[in-house]
Amino acid sequence: MVAQRDTLRAVVVADQSFGAVGATGRRSVDVDLLPGAERLLRELAKRGAEVAIVLPQGSPRNVPIDLPVDVHVVVARRTPASTLAACKEVLGSVNGALLVAADRVLRAAGVAAGCVVASHPDLAELILEREQPVFMRLTGDRSALERLDGFVPYWLDRSDDG
Repeated sequence: MVAQRDTLRAVVVADQSFGAVGATGRRSVDVDLLPGAERLLRELAKRGAEVAIVLPQGSPRNVPIDLPVDVHVVVARRTPASTLAACKEVLGSVNGALLVAADRVLRAAGVAAGCVVASHPDLAELILEREQPVFMRLTGDRSALERLDGFVPYWLDRSDDG
């Protein structure tokens, strides 16, 4: 679980579960958040968390980013370890921090650095609430499954009939 400390720290990677990120020149970064990512960022802000957002490699550095909360901006480095080291520079520590990243290699590096990891913002919200995610295999109509409260599709395998 997320470590209890004076300041909650979180590293949120701007990946496919976060939303669309694009540079609008060298002066700003444009972000279109997915609903789960926006909810997570607002919840982290409500809890007074220090948050580092990791932008993709090649993103402009030291430019404003338009998000609903204040964050530290880190541009991904060449390796997961060096990316986490950059996050440590702005947060002071990543030990005990919540790391939200779809990339399993980055999550593994996060575990090695002492982070509590989640592969998706919706799973991160469960962790913040101290709820234990349950992974299970379900079959059925996708639209019906997506209407289930608290359902987060981790892997979708399409059947022959769609």
